[in-house]
Amino acid sequence: YRYIDMTPQAEALFKFIEATIETELKRELSFLANYDRTKASMHEIVDMPDRKIDLFIKLCLQNNGRLSTAKRSSQFGKLTDEEIAAMEEAVKMAEQMTRNTDCGMSDLFGATPQESAPEIGYQSFRRIRSNTSKERLRGEKETLGLYLTGHPIDEYKEELAHFVGGRIVDLKPDRNKQMAAGLVVDLRVIKTRRGDNMAVITLDDSSGRIDVAIFADAFQEYRDKIVKDALLVLEGQVTEDDYTGGLKMRATQVKSLFEARVNYLKGIDIDANEERLNGSGIEQLADILAPYQQGDCPIRISYTSGSAVGEIALGEQWLVAPEDDLLHKLRELFGLDSVH
Repeated sequence: YRYIDMTPQAEALFKFIEATIETELKRELSFLANYDRTKASMHEIVDMPDRKIDLFIKLCLQNNGRLSTAKRSSQFGKLTDEEIAAMEEAVKMAEQMTRNTDCGMSDLFGATPQESAPEIGYQSFRRIRSNTSKERLRGEKETLGLYLTGHPIDEYKEELAHFVGGRIVDLKPDRNKQMAAGLVVDLRVIKTRRGDNMAVITLDDSSGRIDVAIFADAFQEYRDKIVKDALLVLEGQVTEDDYTGGLKMRATQVKSLFEARVNYLKGIDIDANEERLNGSGIEQLADILAPYQQGDCPIRISYTSGSAVGEIALGEQWLVAPEDDLLHKLRELFGLDSVH
């Protein structure tokens, strides 16, 4: 009689959580995916700021998929009839895809506005850039407050293996310095007895977590890089943590992922065949590399044509800064497994 039986409430809570995970989250992610595809389609139609595209979608959804005459004249007067029709069709397609997903159906009449409404005559829907893993995960974190479909470090695992060695789960206590890479999931700034600031961060690489102390001198030097949700590469001594029973690290060097890449990367290797580089392929490659010139990273192309194989080292004028956007664009052109 002293304890309330909360079994019905616990069972009800479980059902609510189960429904949220299995139904509501799927619907929300489906909506976000369709919304992103719709915005990408519209960017293919006309060069317009995101806020204007968001407004266009909102106004169409409020008016059964069409932009009212009044809103068109006041907000989108510079758009042509063809552009308006194509953008309205993109919104209708997104609505239909959301309904189909909710019902478990597939669209039998075309998956793009070009296929579903050929009478518009607009041809720019053929190449719509998909979201990168980073963009998708950032959207999940902003919308849901968590990473649902992966970990931000996943796309860098192969790269990090070349200069970090192991993962957090593989770390062992050692007097020698070791390296660790991961996402900063927690950050605390603490005042020392001398009045200086030091930081304690929690580093996560999906295999495990480790608390890292960054003392005053190092914190003063690297404080601009030490922020929550940053991907960092740390070097320091790993010891046992008597308080938690796990491991802890004292970092003496902190690098951003880009800095570590520049420091350890020997070059970018591209596997390309005759089909990839024929026609406009070379021009496309030059257009991709141009914004990233003036760097220090060389480009090498392993070229295959029929039975002939050769390696081409691009000249010094094509030394680049190996930024994430560059690597993503190269993988879009040559394939995920063709850029190393």
